[in-house]
Amino acid sequence: MKNNKFWTGERLETHIFSENMSEHLHRYAFAMQFIEKKTVLDIACGEGYGSNLLAGKAEKVYAVDIDANTIEKASIKYNCKNLEFKTGTTDSIPLPNNSIDIVISFETIEHHNKHDLMLLEIKRVLKTNGILIISSPDKKYYSDETGHVNEFHIKELYKGEFQALINNFFKYSTMYKQKYLSGSILLPEEDVNGFNFYSGYYENLTIDTNLNPIYNLAVASNQIFDKPKASFFFNENVLESTRTEVLESLKSTYTWKTGEFVIRPFRFLRKFFRK
Repeated sequence: MKNNKFWTGERLETHIFSENMSEHLHRYAFAMQFIEKKTVLDIACGEGYGSNLLAGKAEKVYAVDIDANTIEKASIKYNCKNLEFKTGTTDSIPLPNNSIDIVISFETIEHHNKHDLMLLEIKRVLKTNGILIISSPDKKYYSDETGHVNEFHIKELYKGEFQALINNFFKYSTMYKQKYLSGSILLPEEDVNGFNFYSGYYENLTIDTNLNPIYNLAVASNQIFDKPKASFFFNENVLESTRTEVLESLKSTYTWKTGEFVIRPFRFLRKFFRK
């Protein structure tokens, strides 16, 4: 097997620690509520960590990806009896008709322009009462407003386009919005149990219906008043400050200092040859 260590930055792998990691793991954690004792397809499974997580709860998981080398590595790394890796594409899935209970497709559809063919193929493998759980970046917020250009994306969709595509192939659908957040949440006590709080890592995902608040807050009056909505406070400056603190903490470690000592001569040589 070819041992290819090159990482493009597009596929999430288990050596990555980032906001992207939280977003991906959150999606798989969300999918967990649908898959118990089900036959699941994870299309464009990538490195395979998500398929492996699903296999811990599903009856059977098929993990399909276009890259044969990635599939070969994943099948060795994640060796579960109910997890089967296959090479295939979104418009040619190597599975029989009406064989899958749940199809999962996270951050896949933007990588090609065969959207209708993909949805047709997914419907082919899905059972009559099957469920598709699919995500895609919103072109408006992912690209337009940030100016970000992802070289791996072929055709991104706006929310309306994405919803229209899903509605063309499925009678019922519910849309969710996702964004990485770091901040403070305030929930009415009676609404707390309506939320699922997910946590975990590449090897394990957990769900907790309790917020376990550090603070309690009351709004009181002798007159009737409108109940405030649940709210979330987000401050990018706080997040950036946290990143800076973590970096400064790392710089004080023996490992960091040793690394700096080792690479310092190479930095000098690089500057010298650039002159």
